[in-house]
Parts: sequence; C-alpha cells; structure tokens
Amino acid sequence: MGIYAHTTSSVSESVRNKIARLQRGRVFSVDNIHVEGSHDTILRILSRLVQEGKILRIQNGIYYKPEFNRFLKDRPVPPDVNEVIKVISNRNKETLQIHGSAAVNKLGLSTQVPLTKVFYTNGPSREVIIAGTRVKFIHTENQNILQASGTEVGMALSALIFLGREHVDQEVVRQVKSRLSENHFKRLKRMQMSCWLKERLSDPAVKESSYVLAG
Repeated sequence: MGIYAHTTSSVSESVRNKIARLQRGRVFSVDNIHVEGSHDTILRILSRLVQEGKILRIQNGIYYKPEFNRFLKDRPVPPDVNEVIKVISNRNKETLQIHGSAAVNKLGLSTQVPLTKVFYTNGPSREVIIAGTRVKFIHTENQNILQASGTEVGMALSALIFLGREHVDQEVVRQVKSRLSENHFKRLKRMQMSCWLKERLSDPAVKESSYVLAG
C-alpha cells in the first residue's frame, strides 16, 4: 500500500510539473503527458487538476490550460477552436480537410459564411460543441479530398471539388491561382483529381494569371 501511494504521488508530481511548464492557452490531450505511470492514473490526476481549476476539460481526454482575460482575471479566454480540432485529429489519428463550403469562402469565391465549422474526415461522422462552436465532421471515402490536409493547397482542392464541373470556370481558376504561390499552384496541379478538373487547371487561358507573393 505504501509503495502504491508513493508511486501515485510520484506520478502526480510528474504530471503537475508537466502542466506547470505548459504555456497558458495550450490545448493538449492525455497522450501528450509523457510520464511514467498508467493511463488510468494519469487520467485521475488530470481530473483532480480539473477540480482544482488548474486545467479545463474540453471533452474526454482533451484539456486546456486556461489563459485569462487581462481585464476579467477570473474569466478564462475560450480555447482556439482550430487548435482543439488539431489535437482531436492527432489523438484519433484521423485526417481532416476543411469542407468545400468553408474553403470557397476562405478563397474569396463566396461571401456566404458557414455558421458551423465543417470538416471532411476519414474517421467517423459526428458533431461536437467546442467552446460554444458547433463543429461537424463528415466521413468521406474520397481520398482526393483529403490530400494535403491543413494546407492552402488542400483547401484549394477541397473548394474546387465542392464547386464541381459546372462552376469551375476560367475565372474561378484564376482566382484560386491568385491566392497561391507558384509552387503551391504547381503542387495543386499534381494532386490526384478528376480529369475535367486537371484540364481546367491546365487551361492555357489562365496561364497569365499572377501568383500571390510567396512569403
């Protein structure tokens, strides 16, 4: 019993030291806490830290070391939703890609702003609430959509696939090209995609379009 108590105390100290060294505003999962000790023991220690207010639990196994409002010292700033999503995808070992409906907005191809954050995933479809934001994950078997996930190239490909053959014309390709560096546009053209899309991206009529300055 004494040995067990000593071991648990040692693990607790290690976990607390790890948390103390984390920067405020950091989102992390239980898998990021690399200390000697069983998974269940580490979870129990993290639960105690939640009860003490040292960290916040976002969902099972995902935590947040709160950053506090500079004026309202007792009010934590909500976690960065995109950081939470990144930690979730890493923990689940799934690939996420921004949904085409959001990608067209980010590329300036549409002024309609989606109210829900939506991602394609090779994991299961589900909906979660993160810091008051509804996030939807849609399973896809289309591996083309998941290419270059989390990059501007992947976002551009997602937007073009979403728009489809009827809406991807020379002007759309010019606009996409203007948002990418020359190297990124070349990479986009090398991605796996439908023949019609590859032809649109190689259309001589858009060759003179300028590229965004790399930087």
